[in-house]
Amino acid sequence: MRERGFAGLEWLLLISAVIVTFTMAVPAIGTFYREAALEYESEHLLADIRRLQSLSRLTTDTSTLSPERRSSAPVLRLQGDSYTLLRGSEIISRHRCLPSVLIMKKNYGTKATVDLAFHYFGNPNMANMTIEVFRNGERSKCRKIILATGGRIRLERQ
Repeated sequence: MRERGFAGLEWLLLISAVIVTFTMAVPAIGTFYREAALEYESEHLLADIRRLQSLSRLTTDTSTLSPERRSSAPVLRLQGDSYTLLRGSEIISRHRCLPSVLIMKKNYGTKATVDLAFHYFGNPNMANMTIEVFRNGERSKCRKIILATGGRIRLERQ
């Protein structure tokens, strides 16, 4: 008569099946995290750029503002792994990217600091600017935020 329960061989087979399944799932989870991190950071930056554009339309109209308010137009300062929304010397908000996600203006180095501002009618201070959001070492799979001369802002995924 056979006893109830698992034999040692059955436990070994069960554990090996779980290990094989786990080793196949780990790379997929890593890929999912990398894509989700890029998507999150690019959407977050896009929302903050649109917020900056809206603030600029409200606060830099030279016909209605006093001279001291005109000098404090909002600026988004890109700094590689973070960015800061400023008005004059006042920090409105600061965002640090997820680990190994970088933000930079196309054709600039990752250590370069770039200030982005908008005129009161919504046009960026730099014509046809492209900002890239990518993981360190994976530049080919970047997201591009493109600011057109007319003030249109769009996100391109590759």
